[in-house]
Amino acid sequence: MRLNALAALSAASTLLTTSTALPHQDTIAAPRTHDTSRRALDAPPNENAITLHLGTSARNVGTRVNDSLYNEIFSALRTVCPKHSAKGCAAAVGDKSVPRAKFQVFVAHGEYVLREDLYVYMQSAFWDARLDIYKLLTEAVAGVATRTTWSKNNCYLFWGYETKGEDVNYEMCNMLDTVNVGLAGGKYWMNVSFDSTRTEGEADCWSVREAAGEFLQRNVTGRLDKAMGWAEGTAWVVPECGV
Repeated sequence: MRLNALAALSAASTLLTTSTALPHQDTIAAPRTHDTSRRALDAPPNENAITLHLGTSARNVGTRVNDSLYNEIFSALRTVCPKHSAKGCAAAVGDKSVPRAKFQVFVAHGEYVLREDLYVYMQSAFWDARLDIYKLLTEAVAGVATRTTWSKNNCYLFWGYETKGEDVNYEMCNMLDTVNVGLAGGKYWMNVSFDSTRTEGEADCWSVREAAGEFLQRNVTGRLDKAMGWAEGTAWVVPECGV
C-alpha cells in the first residue's frame, strides 16, 4: 500500500519518538571550542553580534523533520548539558569527555527504511550561570539545526519497502553536521555536532544559511537585547557556512 509523504512523516514521527520533549516557547520558532564562534565576526569583533557557523557534511534524519526534529534535539541538548551544570559544560569547564545523547530516526538503507540512532554531541557550551542565556542557546541550536533540513537540495523522495515488505513513499531529509552559536560577540556559546551511521545524500549549507539566520533574527535577537540590557534592534546575526 502506498503512503503519501505527509502520512508517512506523521506515522514515522509518532513511531520513533524515544524521549519526552521538554517545554519551550518556540517550537517553530560540533568537535569545536568557543573560538570558532568568534571567527564569524566581521573585523573588528562586535559584542552585539550573534554568530552562527554551520557544518557542510550530511547527517541523515530521514522523515524526522520540523517540530519532531526540533523537540528531539532540544531534549537531547538539555540531557547532555543540563541547566544546573554550573556556568557551562564540556570543554568550556574542562571536561575530558564529550557528552552525547541519541534519538531514533527513520532512514533509507538500500531499498528499505530502517531505524537508526542519531547522536548529539555537546562539544562546548558556556552561559556563565545565566539561565536566560542557557535557554536562548538551547533554543537557538535546536531551531537552527531543524532549519538545515529546509531545502529541496537536502531532501529527496524515497521509494522502497518497509521491513515487512510494504511498498512505501517517503520524503527523506538530511541535516548539517555542526551548529555553533555564539551570543554577544562570543561571550556565550554552544557548539554542537551530530553523527549518524550513514551519511548519504546532499548537505547544501548555502541553501539553508538564510533560513537559519532568519530563525535567529526572529527568535533570538530581541530576547538577547533584553537579556543584555541593550536597546531594541541592537543584536544582529552573522550566519556562515564552514567551521
